[in-house]
Amino acid sequence: MPEINPLQTELRPALPAAPGNVDCQRFETELKRIDELLRRSGIKALFVRLSLERRLHAGARRQPTPKEQTCFQ
Repeated sequence: MPEINPLQTELRPALPAAPGNVDCQRFETELKRIDELLRRSGIKALFVRLSLERRLHAGARRQPTPKEQTCFQ
């Protein structure tokens, strides 16, 4: 099964910087750390793979169309 990337990072705009705002800086640091942990652990990829397999086995025995895949994501 090909790797599924639920987020198209090249299409996501960068977060605007809020210089001087300590709360925003801390929040951004926390989000980046959470993202790093999820990526390193492999749990994110596992969740996506298992979710798609469950969907495919739930009734649709065919490969989802690109539109269906987008709606699922």
